[in-house]
This record gives sequence, structure tokens and C-alpha cells, in this order.
Amino acid sequence: MSSNRSTLVVTLVALALTATPSLVLAQTVTCTFTVDNFVTAVFYNGADVTGTSVTGDLTNHQIPKTLTFVDVPHATIETLGIETAAGGSGCTRSGLLMICVGGTWDGFTSNIDPLVQTFGSITPITIGAARAESLSAPCTSTSTFSLAGCTGCTKIWPFNGGK
Repeated sequence: MSSNRSTLVVTLVALALTATPSLVLAQTVTCTFTVDNFVTAVFYNGADVTGTSVTGDLTNHQIPKTLTFVDVPHATIETLGIETAAGGSGCTRSGLLMICVGGTWDGFTSNIDPLVQTFGSITPITIGAARAESLSAPCTSTSTFSLAGCTGCTKIWPFNGGK
């Protein structure tokens, strides 16, 4: 099995700046997502929430996962994943699909908008390695996986991330 890993960092800072903080803090957000091949960790607002706020089979990209959290202004979602297939690049073999409802994330979908930034590596990633200067726009993945109900979503993966 390959140990290639990529981190996807998704931020909605511009939207959070326009939200009323008292309303944002009280709102629950639910994001449905999947990663081809599998999820290794999920962080929200810098905290590892994999074992507390994420449900679903993290090792099966055909099964949706759910991330639920209380909206915090200026927070990010970081999704770490691994592709296990040999050959090809991450932009052809891997991907993230995500759709969120509630709070400032309401209507967010994985996409190639400038607010969606990614970081990837062909070696195992140390948590916190995705620094702002390392972030870049994602590629649009051509992997054949899907996520039911993810209308308007784009399959994304880091350009610099191998698989």
C-alpha cells in the first residue's frame, strides 16, 4: 500500500467576516463528504475532530461521511486522505467531494474557488504542515468516485500532492 498522503484545507474566511458572530456561534453545520481512497483525519478550527464529530466508514470512499460542528467565525476544515492505487496522479486517481449546510458554510461545495486552498505531499504529512505559504488552488480530479446529493460539487485534490 502506498503511503502517499494529501491534505485538503478548505476555508470560508470571506463569508465568515460578513456573518454576525452571535448568530454564527449558535448554528450547527453538517458537511457530507468522501475522499477517494480514504480519510485519515479531519480537523475543524485546528482541532482533530475525527473521533468526535465525524461519522461513516473512513476507509470506504463509496460510503458518505458526515462532519457536524458548531460554526466558529474564520474556522477551517482540514481533510487528510490517502490514495492507495498504483500509477497515475492524484488529480486522476484521488479526490474530495463535500457539501455543507448550516451557518456560514451553508451551500458550500468542494470547488476550485479561490477560497478553497490545498496542500499535498508525496510523503506522510505532519499535522500543521499545511502552512499558508504552502497552500495552492486545487486541481479538478477526474477520478470516477461520486457522492450522492453533491449537486454542484467539484472533485478536488492538491496539484502538488501526488496520491
